[in-house]
Amino acid sequence: MNRTVSVFYNIDRTYVTLVEMKDNGLELLYLNSTDNRIDLENIESDESMLGVQELSSILYEIGEDFNRVSVTLPADNVFISKIPGDDNLSVQDVKKLVNFEIRQNFPQFTFDDFSTTVVPLAPMLNGKKMLLCVIVPNDILSTATQLLKDLNLPFVNSIDISQINAHNAFRYNYPELWDKNVVLASIQNKFIDISLSKNGIPGYYNLASFSSNEQISEIIEKELQKILTEAAETIDAAFFFGANLTKDNFMMCWETAMILGLEAKRLNPFRMMRTQLAERERQYCSRTFQIYPPCVGGALPVYHQRVKLY
Repeated sequence: MNRTVSVFYNIDRTYVTLVEMKDNGLELLYLNSTDNRIDLENIESDESMLGVQELSSILYEIGEDFNRVSVTLPADNVFISKIPGDDNLSVQDVKKLVNFEIRQNFPQFTFDDFSTTVVPLAPMLNGKKMLLCVIVPNDILSTATQLLKDLNLPFVNSIDISQINAHNAFRYNYPELWDKNVVLASIQNKFIDISLSKNGIPGYYNLASFSSNEQISEIIEKELQKILTEAAETIDAAFFFGANLTKDNFMMCWETAMILGLEAKRLNPFRMMRTQLAERERQYCSRTFQIYPPCVGGALPVYHQRVKLY
């Protein structure tokens, strides 16, 4: 048995999948979501408490037939920074750089108040190498894991952020594009997470904010042009996902990509997965698949290099 329960604490709801890795690929055994958000920064709120009750019911339906648990956090719960450096740096040198970032941005805290994952990015067009630092407050990690323990999930094997796990989902479900330059963009909560998969390696990341949906096209165009200037000579495709990827928002993204000569689609994390779920669940997957890339990606092996600093 190689079954993973993947829990994605998103900004609107908490999403859960049960996925089994078989010799012939992945099978989707179960998926569901709460109606209420679980806010890891305000776990005692009325909405969070309702969300916890709903998550408890979902996990009860799943039962105990699994051997791995994955947690995915949205960008809202973490601090993400890019620093100069490459994978040749020692762990101690990377810690010093991360510690400097923390002191600059959170002077009231210390390095020990956070857990950091460092992902080497593919070299930029000018040859410069950067490290992507995902800095997570320890109290968020503690809340996310303790909640699951209280709900009878006694262990958590991996914790990562939504954009990184979306790269996993893309890599598995689009094998014909894994060695291309592909942009992945998440739209939710007035933010756009945009990153690049460059020959299977993360090659760019930025988080842009917007106050109205009318600004989405402008931001997407600006970020695509920035990627072409800094990170890749060409872009082969662009995929969009996220809780706020409505039909209208996707059309704006699609039109912007088409102007630049790019193929644009919704990122489908179920594309290469088998399932024996009933027709109702299949229809639900068809309608909502753009929300699930981080959740499905959390159930997959990590394809890129990373270093965890605790």
